[in-house]
Amino acid sequence: VAVRTINGELLQVRRSFPAQVTLYHDLAAISLGTGHVVFPAGLQTSHASLANLELTYDPADCMPLIWSDRPPVRSASSQAEFNELLKVWRREVLRHPVVYLTHRAKIFLLFCGFGKEPSSYLLAFAPWENPAEFFEATNAHFNMSVAVHVEGKIYRFGDRFLLFRPMVFILADLIIIFSLMRSSRRALPAAQLALVCALSGLCHAGAFFLFAPAPSVRYAHWLILSASLSMVFWIGVVWAPKKGDSRATPAAARLQ
Repeated sequence: VAVRTINGELLQVRRSFPAQVTLYHDLAAISLGTGHVVFPAGLQTSHASLANLELTYDPADCMPLIWSDRPPVRSASSQAEFNELLKVWRREVLRHPVVYLTHRAKIFLLFCGFGKEPSSYLLAFAPWENPAEFFEATNAHFNMSVAVHVEGKIYRFGDRFLLFRPMVFILADLIIIFSLMRSSRRALPAAQLALVCALSGLCHAGAFFLFAPAPSVRYAHWLILSASLSMVFWIGVVWAPKKGDSRATPAAARLQ
């Protein structure tokens, strides 16, 4: 609230309405699915046609709809324009729920790491002489790649690497939850912490089914962290000594 007040009231910073990219992405899918352009009339450009949408729409990337050579829509620059966009989005989603949910499912599957799209990466090492050219070559769909520029060539590492795919951590959370719910040790503090972390990660990932703008690993940071913590606590539960186990007996007693 403080940042919003300072930016809006004191500095008079122009709001960018970042949520609009997701709304445009959904409306583009609905337009192609129904055969009618459903963008708000006031936000359409001269390129707002089904033929152009077929070229610019990509489940893995919403940015070309606004920022490309032939964008079908322009960015909403005022609260009134954003409100109109939101109004149209609500109307069309309610009219065409199947098309909308199919579109969101495609994005979510890509987000989880299914499909032929390379997974998103965390880091890029750009050559000092021309970082912009390197960035363009390695960052399709704004997904940063682990890459190194050596003697004029770009080398990418970890392409399709499983640890960069959220589905691995979603599966780990599900296994931990299932095993602990059936375990007699689920009342242990470590087991409770493992369950909380796993459930938190799953809720975080599930929410992106509705509003993830792109299948990028940067939206899965909490999922990865919470799943990793959950695995640590889960290992502690598995290795905790049972009654009668020599590990549960004090060292002095064992010596006697």
